[in-house]
Amino acid sequence: MKKTVSLMLVFALLMTSISVFAGTFPQMAPYPTTDTDAIHEPYFEDLNVTRFSPWFKTYHMQTAADYANGNHGGEGGQIIMTLSVSPVNSDHVLMGSDMSGGWISRDGGKNWRIMTNNVNTWAVADSKWDPVDENKAYIVQAFKSGAIEGKHKNSTVDGLYKTTDCGKTWTQINEFNYVQHNNAEDLIYFDANNHLYTLSSNGVYKSTDEGATWSRLGKLVTDGSKYFYTNGADTTYTEDITRVIYSMYVSKDGKTIAVAAYGGLYVTYDGGANWNFAGDMFNGTTAYSIAVDTTNDKHWVAVTSGSKVYTTTDAGKNWQTMNFLSYGNGDYYPAIVKFTQPKANGKPNLIMIFNQMNCPFRVALDGTKTSFSTKESTKGGEWIRPTFGPNSSNKFLNANGYYCEGIAVSESDPNLVYFSFGDMIFKSTDGGVTFDITCSGFSGNYVNQFLFGPDNRLWFAFTDKGLGVTDSAYSSEKLPTAKMIKSGGTAASVAIDPNDPKHIFTNLGDWSNQTLQESKDGGATWTARTDVAKSSFAIMRYTAADTIVTSKYTSKDNGVTWTANSKTYDGVSKLDPNIVYSKSSKIYYRSTDGGVNWTEYSSPNGSSIECMYPDEFDKNIVWIGTYNGAVCKVKFDSAGNATGEYKYTGIPCVGKQFQVSVMAIAQNPKNPLHLLAGGKGTSEGTNSYGIVETYDGGANWYVVPGSAGPMNVQSLQFSPVSDEVFIGTCSNGTIIYEYNNYSHTGNLVKFDNNGAGGGRPANLKGNFGDTATLPNILVKRNGYRFAGWEYTYTDVDSVNNKATEKTRVYQPGESFTIQYKDVILKAVWELESGFVDKDSNFVTSLDGNAVKGIISANGYTGKALPVIGVYYKDAPTKMVKFITGEETDFSEVQFAECPLDLTGLDKSKIYVKMFLVDSFDTIKPVAKNVTLE
Repeated sequence: MKKTVSLMLVFALLMTSISVFAGTFPQMAPYPTTDTDAIHEPYFEDLNVTRFSPWFKTYHMQTAADYANGNHGGEGGQIIMTLSVSPVNSDHVLMGSDMSGGWISRDGGKNWRIMTNNVNTWAVADSKWDPVDENKAYIVQAFKSGAIEGKHKNSTVDGLYKTTDCGKTWTQINEFNYVQHNNAEDLIYFDANNHLYTLSSNGVYKSTDEGATWSRLGKLVTDGSKYFYTNGADTTYTEDITRVIYSMYVSKDGKTIAVAAYGGLYVTYDGGANWNFAGDMFNGTTAYSIAVDTTNDKHWVAVTSGSKVYTTTDAGKNWQTMNFLSYGNGDYYPAIVKFTQPKANGKPNLIMIFNQMNCPFRVALDGTKTSFSTKESTKGGEWIRPTFGPNSSNKFLNANGYYCEGIAVSESDPNLVYFSFGDMIFKSTDGGVTFDITCSGFSGNYVNQFLFGPDNRLWFAFTDKGLGVTDSAYSSEKLPTAKMIKSGGTAASVAIDPNDPKHIFTNLGDWSNQTLQESKDGGATWTARTDVAKSSFAIMRYTAADTIVTSKYTSKDNGVTWTANSKTYDGVSKLDPNIVYSKSSKIYYRSTDGGVNWTEYSSPNGSSIECMYPDEFDKNIVWIGTYNGAVCKVKFDSAGNATGEYKYTGIPCVGKQFQVSVMAIAQNPKNPLHLLAGGKGTSEGTNSYGIVETYDGGANWYVVPGSAGPMNVQSLQFSPVSDEVFIGTCSNGTIIYEYNNYSHTGNLVKFDNNGAGGGRPANLKGNFGDTATLPNILVKRNGYRFAGWEYTYTDVDSVNNKATEKTRVYQPGESFTIQYKDVILKAVWELESGFVDKDSNFVTSLDGNAVKGIISANGYTGKALPVIGVYYKDAPTKMVKFITGEETDFSEVQFAECPLDLTGLDKSKIYVKMFLVDSFDTIKPVAKNVTLE
């Protein structure tokens, strides 16, 4: 019956005008909206590599044991300030750090990728997922400077940011100040109506439209040493933007709000109309954390300075002291408290995290209690120290953590908890009783210096972490695993004896004050050189067999004795070690006799000097990076006169203001005209877009695009064993730039006619980012029609970051953005409906010997009937006859045959149309009209 109906529909449609099907074809498959979306997504090349473009990849320093266990790399980062898990999709997790930006996981912490678009500052202080939409989330971006009491400058990039596409892009929705301590959390909250609240240093704000508009719930004022809120009618209000904030609670109806901040724990019961201290004990006492029982919104727990924990069962009206664990004679105090959702027994767990102690996580299995034993116990209801899985046991390295750790307690799963320790993330699926590590794929450690040793092992001098080294010689084909060889502080540099690779010097301490360390057994044991005063050892290298030069000291007997330099060395020529440089704000000094005599010069562009890099091919040239973003080339004549030849300014800064300071410059040892420079937004902690490059000795520079989002550059090092540059960043770990895979100018777009023979379009040539118009094919392929140019690219699975190869088809005349050195576009041919003569030759027009029609499916799948309709040319609505073939399954083939019998018809007066009719009574047009000759 269906076939009969289908034929009737065919007859009706064949009787309509020609224009019904003229020139129509099935729609092509969907493709990415922009090329950038496709090619700049990260994917794992190997367990310790994540590639972001054909020329940029992240190297995750990873141990051999982790590699053997199949764990993706990722040495971690700086202080992890926030973790949050989506209540809608528990696989979606956000992480933010103080200096490494924000990261996102879409597979429950197995893999992480850096959040790129418009994440403007180093610090992501807090994060929160939308309660109903798994793709919406919010983060607080803030830059904390100086003491926690608040030496904080206003910044237009501080504020609350929102994503609606699961972290791919972010939009700033306010510019509030967030002066937070490291353990700030719950600065973002939702009530039962999904109204959005945020705690800023200026007070609590509420939005009923997802952040489009905000209303202030009371005002923050100062009254001597007291800090409290007042109602909006107070016209004598003075803002206190220096207030440090910690956490907030908002009741489901939005009326009860509690705020933990510097100077007190504040509470309102009328949605912000009136505020007061939540008890006399909180007047003037800093509150660190406030948590509310998920089974009883009257039961609260608050942590304050002075190692105090309080509990209330009437929503903050009356309080009592709560017992808690004590460690280190009270030196380790509670910093954060959290309740889980109720477990199967109806009771939540109560989690408590301590400051600066090893394994600071503790959990009480019955959080409804208000009194606990002060000792750890394995029995229910008391405090339990969690156990850590086999992949976690070697991760602690006797570290003491930071002031606090990030924690995410699922709002939908009582057993799901994420917890950070230092720069590592751990996951629990039993409410915090057991954990295992899940810090794969993110790298925030940044390198002050890279050094290739005599055996080509690569050494890393890490800020805050110490000294690391690869397990084997570096290979760009498969990056080697690595390990920490000396930990416990910042290592600014490393030097290896050229005659004894086991004789190594490094330094360890804080950012600017380190102790010289010496090893004579390849790093197995170390001796602190107490005979050398603590100082900054930013420069440390051998300039001769027995001569070691550092920033502050020089040894000429292979490290046995040391002599203080007359000035701090900020650059030493590799061509002539007697030529040294020293900088001081807007002036610098040059010595040509090893620091005995110095000549003073002014900064070439009047800005403070950040770095000095002696040219590796001309001892009379030095490159200078300045605070205001300039890269200056300075040349000295024989009399010591300095001439600034080139001054480049303009390393882009992410955000709305401030400049990027140039912190590092490097020159290609294979090409004196090829240099790189990079920096970071030292003003307000804003981000840099990475590195700039020149191939003409500094006359012209351009930004190298395609990084893993903004990167703040601390160090640069050309590899002596590969065509790569190592980039030490303080935002997303170690980046490797494969400079032969990128060209800013002279990129080619080539065309492959894909079997069409001669007449190939000429290559298109342009610079990176140029827009080209794609041509039409010049020679038609017999039996096919030209359907566009096929572009093959690498896309990534957004969950597990696995690379997949995808294609997009561009139409002739469409715009194409040039982003690679050599791109090949392949012609796409679609089988065109036509005819086959008695000798089985394909012809596009009917001749006297044609015996059947060939009808193309053009991508249609399923069963369908091939149909040919015959019309008179002078009467386009008059059908002469129609012919049907056999039903064909187009899931297996893409064309069908239909018998053709035009006996008795004048072929000069007729034309034909070809169709597919599927078994669901719809018409599928497959070809243009074919005119008979």
